[in-house]
Amino acid sequence: MEKSIYAIITIDRWQSLNYMKYKLASLRPVHGRLALKFLKWVIKQPGLELSHVTHIMCTTTHVLVKARMFNFAKSTLRHLLQMPIGLTSVFHALMETYPICNSNPAVFDLLIRVCLRERMVGDAVHTFKLMGLRGLKPSVYTCNMVLGSLVKDQKVELFWSFFKEMLAKRVCPNVATFNILLNVLCEEGKLKSAGYLLRKMEDSGYFPTAVTYNTMLNWYCKKGREGNIGEALRLLDMMESHGLRPNEVTYGTLLNRLSRHADFGIVSSILVRMRRTGLKLNHINYTTIINGLCKNGLLEEAVQLLNNMLKDSVNPDVVTFSVLINAFFKEGKINNAKEIMCKMYKAGLVPNGIFYSTLIYNYCKMGNTKEALNAYAVMNHNGHVADHFTCNVLVATFCRCGKLGEAEYFMRHMSRMGLDPNSITFDCIINGYANSGDALKAFSMFDEMTSIGHFPSKVTYGSLLKGLCIGRHINEAAKFLHRLHCNPSAIDNVFYNTLLAETCRSGNLLDAIGLLNKMVMNNLLPDSYSYTSLVAGLCRKGKVVSALILSGKAMERGLLSPNPALYTSLVDGLLKEGHSRAAFFTFEEMLHKGVSPDTIAFNVLMNRYSRMGEMVKANNILSTMRSRSLCFNLATYNILLHGYSKRHVMTECFKLYKEMIRHGFLPDRLTWHSLILCMSGSLDVAVKILKSMAVEGIIADSLTFNVLITKLCEKNEIKMAFDLLDLMNQLGVIPNMDTYNALFNGLVRTCAFEEAHHFLHSLLEIGSVPTCRQYITLINGMCRVGKIQGALRLKDEMTTLGVFSHDVAESAVIRGLALCGRTENAILLLDFMLRNKVIPTAATFTTLMRIYCKEANIEKALYLRSIMEQCGVKLDVAVYHVLISGLCANGDIVSAFKLYEEMKEGGLWPNTSIYAVLIDSVREGNYNVESEKLLQDLQARGLVPLDWSGGTGQLNELLMIARKKLSFLRIQVITIQVADGVMVKEIDDKSIGKKTEIFGYNDGPLMIKVYSRRSRQKGRGKNAVRRLSHNGFGALGQGTQMLLLDWMGLTN
Repeated sequence: MEKSIYAIITIDRWQSLNYMKYKLASLRPVHGRLALKFLKWVIKQPGLELSHVTHIMCTTTHVLVKARMFNFAKSTLRHLLQMPIGLTSVFHALMETYPICNSNPAVFDLLIRVCLRERMVGDAVHTFKLMGLRGLKPSVYTCNMVLGSLVKDQKVELFWSFFKEMLAKRVCPNVATFNILLNVLCEEGKLKSAGYLLRKMEDSGYFPTAVTYNTMLNWYCKKGREGNIGEALRLLDMMESHGLRPNEVTYGTLLNRLSRHADFGIVSSILVRMRRTGLKLNHINYTTIINGLCKNGLLEEAVQLLNNMLKDSVNPDVVTFSVLINAFFKEGKINNAKEIMCKMYKAGLVPNGIFYSTLIYNYCKMGNTKEALNAYAVMNHNGHVADHFTCNVLVATFCRCGKLGEAEYFMRHMSRMGLDPNSITFDCIINGYANSGDALKAFSMFDEMTSIGHFPSKVTYGSLLKGLCIGRHINEAAKFLHRLHCNPSAIDNVFYNTLLAETCRSGNLLDAIGLLNKMVMNNLLPDSYSYTSLVAGLCRKGKVVSALILSGKAMERGLLSPNPALYTSLVDGLLKEGHSRAAFFTFEEMLHKGVSPDTIAFNVLMNRYSRMGEMVKANNILSTMRSRSLCFNLATYNILLHGYSKRHVMTECFKLYKEMIRHGFLPDRLTWHSLILCMSGSLDVAVKILKSMAVEGIIADSLTFNVLITKLCEKNEIKMAFDLLDLMNQLGVIPNMDTYNALFNGLVRTCAFEEAHHFLHSLLEIGSVPTCRQYITLINGMCRVGKIQGALRLKDEMTTLGVFSHDVAESAVIRGLALCGRTENAILLLDFMLRNKVIPTAATFTTLMRIYCKEANIEKALYLRSIMEQCGVKLDVAVYHVLISGLCANGDIVSAFKLYEEMKEGGLWPNTSIYAVLIDSVREGNYNVESEKLLQDLQARGLVPLDWSGGTGQLNELLMIARKKLSFLRIQVITIQVADGVMVKEIDDKSIGKKTEIFGYNDGPLMIKVYSRRSRQKGRGKNAVRRLSHNGFGALGQGTQMLLLDWMGLTN
């Protein structure tokens, strides 16, 4: 049957074929076409068996090969391979028809090549083996194709096995074979073996070609070591010595490597070599060098090279310009990038879709959504359709910038443009809502995502859990995590760590421990992140010692590896607890353990120095960050800005602000707050900045408004302050009590008592009940200017509103009456209070005593002192100061010293003013015993160190020395009236703008409070407090006294 088929196929054209010995001669294309025509007719006939079709197709294939119609032969072989008979059956069918057709072994080469084209590399190798069994062998070219495919599929073991069989079957390799072998050896990193093979090629008579050398050069350059580039240059010399001319590929490979590694000196020599051989730099070579310059930060040189390129009439392409534009964007130099874009347009180049996508990506990376959208609009206008990647980058950037409404709108826009949002789009928006703490909206987007057929991933579930945690819905987050256990593949350590971190952040350490136990029960071991979260939680709660113990034991057991977050938490916790030395020791330990501090770690230290006003040290930290090539973040700039703004260093503030903008950071509310705080000395400018923020859509918070309102009130700019209050209401910023207190205090300070009173009533209208403190402030103000009747009306109003404090309000009126010279009325009101069993404050008694003492009416002052004791009001330093001063002024030194001794026995220590009064008094008379007692006390307290061992000989001289030293202290020390039973010194150092109060008891701790002037004017009670444990203020020695004075900035 096969013979008859072959006869029919070959003798269809009788007139042309009768005179040919067709079985011996080569066939022509006409025979091939007849064979294909017959094949098409046969396969349409009914009843043909699969074996018959196979034989007909194999015979046709042989005819096509003999007719040299190889493409049609390949097509026929492809159909054979697609038939359900397997490769072996196809091969046997070809072999059976092979002698009938007197065919050519090239059929089997074609079969191997078809297998390779169809990515059936295994079948190609199997065909090679079947040919060997039949005594056939493919050409070296076919074998090279098999070797190349094996390399491409990374089947290295099969590659070497095939090469051995190829040699065993005496298929003689050619130069192309050796080129493939060299490539494989280099890819495996066996450059020495490749070099040896290259030498063996030359010895065996196989002359390497330019491809051979280019292959070796490529791998030497890819490996990137200094020795390898030396070998590459040696190969270049060898290539030229063998009479081979390096081409563009050769030099392009070298230039790429040298530019990438900043070997620009060698680049220059290569360029000279190219020009000497007559080769001109093409745009690819220029782009390669420009890319290298950009990656190494040499942007000016890159631009210069672009200009040279244009001068040499080499036309850059879009890629060339894209390289430069990307480099400028990475450096934050947007204007330079725009200049390069202008050059590109002038060169007549039209940006492609990739260029626009890259441009959008760069703008988005900088957070500049406005420019990114402009680029997107131009992209669409020019007919380029954005893909999912570009659109998702825009959506992700909107979410990262907190513009979630815009992100959702853009997602709807994608649908309108025919580009349906994918799961990544939804993940971005869900994550955005999660980061903002809006878990409800995140779950709403999740429902929409699943409703249109997108499957949630681990990222989706993780974002939802994070949203619940950030929104402080800890219980719901725990329930959600429990429900996720239904899908075990969706749960891992990250989910537990997310919930654990937020639990620790909220201070629920017991729940955090329980969560760790649940992790273990669910076959998830806590990792370093878990323990770091626990340590951070302990530090946040102020339990730094426990955090140190936990971290130490965890690291000993290998449960916790040292990491920047761990040490940053410890350093931050120690600094907040006032353990500066321990904090810096911990930071040094982090460095010694090889843990590189990140930007956050340095920010913690910088924040510490900034708050302490040590901006030089803060700048040193900044220099260290630069030397370590650490990228600053927005928090870095905000910390420095806040530090400088508190000191009103405007030049540094605006210098930092410009640098921040230049590096692509957009200011947030904290940035604007610092700038406004810095400009609070120039209130007009500060208000303009605040209003410009509103115009740009950046709404300042109440803290920023309060800073300005407070400053305006301090400078009696009440109208401007109320204008800002109106602006707050227009912008939807809700004023708080600090806002109202600042405005109220401003009105009282300017003696606008009626307006202040109306302001209190306006607070009632908005549902805010005025406080007792506000009424007392207003009463005190009115009493100071003698408006007693108005003060009394306010007192009655307090009673009506239920905010009445009898002792404080009436005491304020008594002091007002006394200061206005209406002492009798003050006494009458005092008696009225006492009859009604309302106890006046110590300050009230002190004020009346001072007035009586000034009038030399000591008896009445002492009578008031007895009333104080009867009422249980504890005598304080101020009371003793007034009485002792009054007695000394009347010459009753003995009684004054009795009070002095009584004061000490009562646990109070005299201040410098009392000592000065007593010294002045005893110097005028013969009071040796009292003088010795004073000097002994002064020495014991270390206030006035004297070289005195007793005796009366030098008393007067020593008293004069003591008086002078006390006078020096009294330049800065003023006695004030405070809470009962507490000795107080207020130190007002104008050079540092602070007021310091020192409270002390004989049997209690020493407490020091530091107030800024602003906080005292506001009347705020929450201030920085430092405590020093000590057994009584009087027992402080000279060294401790000097330490305290140094701490307060009062030493020379």
